[in-house]
Amino acid sequence: MEDLKLDKISSKDFRSLFPEDVYELIIQISRQGFGLTLVGGAVRDYFLNATLSKDLDFELRHSFEYDESEWAQLVKRLGNTLSNKHSYSVEFLPFNILKIKQGNYELEISTPRKEVYSGKAPYGHSDFEVDINPSLDYPESFLRRDFTLNAMGIIFGAPGASDEFTLVDPFNGMKDLKAKVLKPCSEDFYLDPVRFLRTLRFQDRFGFDFDGDLSKFNLTFLTKHYFFQECLHNFFPLVRSFFHLVSKEKISLNTDLHELVFLRDIDFEKLGELTRTEVLILLTFNKKNIPLKDREVFVKFSGLKSSQAGDYDRFKELLFKLKHLNDQRIVRRLRTKNFIELLDDEDLIHLKALHSIYNKQRFKQIEILSKVDMEAFTLYSYFNNLFGDETKGKTVAAKLMKLVPQNEKRAVITMYCHLLVHFNLRPVLPESRFGN
Repeated sequence: MEDLKLDKISSKDFRSLFPEDVYELIIQISRQGFGLTLVGGAVRDYFLNATLSKDLDFELRHSFEYDESEWAQLVKRLGNTLSNKHSYSVEFLPFNILKIKQGNYELEISTPRKEVYSGKAPYGHSDFEVDINPSLDYPESFLRRDFTLNAMGIIFGAPGASDEFTLVDPFNGMKDLKAKVLKPCSEDFYLDPVRFLRTLRFQDRFGFDFDGDLSKFNLTFLTKHYFFQECLHNFFPLVRSFFHLVSKEKISLNTDLHELVFLRDIDFEKLGELTRTEVLILLTFNKKNIPLKDREVFVKFSGLKSSQAGDYDRFKELLFKLKHLNDQRIVRRLRTKNFIELLDDEDLIHLKALHSIYNKQRFKQIEILSKVDMEAFTLYSYFNNLFGDETKGKTVAAKLMKLVPQNEKRAVITMYCHLLVHFNLRPVLPESRFGN
């Protein structure tokens, strides 16, 4: 990880990062008497990269004091004004949060708040009570954040002033950012099991060291939802780290997640952010030949359709069974064998089976194969071109079906006729073995 691009704010340069429509939205909010402070990852990434994130989180404050009920009405009025008077797309969320989409940017405007854990540990991700208080000072409101480098803010002051933007950093996050250290803001950090995963993800993303004790975590109530949500950012390296550290630190783990421990031994390197379907594809075509029962476990816990593990397994099997085919061989067979003979042709039967799975799954995310198994991806690309977007030759198929009494052959007839049209050929009927 390179050193910081910036260690202080240049108001002019920072202002220039904002598109005019986004800055105008911020001005409209300030005109309603509110103060805004940019917080969280956008602040961190500004100092790391001198760029502006598309996701902007703000804390909303006011120069006057209000009780919780009055404040809720004030925030609601602000949202309605922005929506009705200025035509912004405003979404009203719980805890007096406004989410506003403006072009490619999304602004989340929230009230300063505390998160208070009560009762007996271990806790799940949301097992806390929210104390909303627009009068909270920055140390109190930032204490709920995970790492000190995510607990910095940029206060928006008078537009155009030389000090329009000022840094607030109650926990010395800038120092830790420079030192490349992930330091928890408080001991409450260890009460949220998702933060265990966030620690691994930030270490993986930035290469920073963790200044804390992972053995303090209890992951009994870490759900599969958050497991996948965090790990899919860089799935296989993160999963390996996860299970390695859970074992090393003897951390209590949700029993459901124990069933995914086989993922620890998969050795794909960084492939970037993946979908659940892409992970299944990679598991299916992994050189270690991961058992189907393990892939079915992955499908069950990841929320994919239950049939997908078996479909992808059969798809792989058929791809390699048919790898000897090419245009020349298919055309030669269509020219030299008559229609009735081809109905029992093993390759044609396998082609129809492959096409059925292809139609069912569509394999929109199969391109991930090109990064790990070029032979399989090349085979897929060939059959993808062969099948096309729709089945051809339906008129010819309807005529030929009248010649065959066995209903079970109808699907093969459909594939046969599709190939005829694809290669611009005519059927070879039993009484004429020399048709074109």
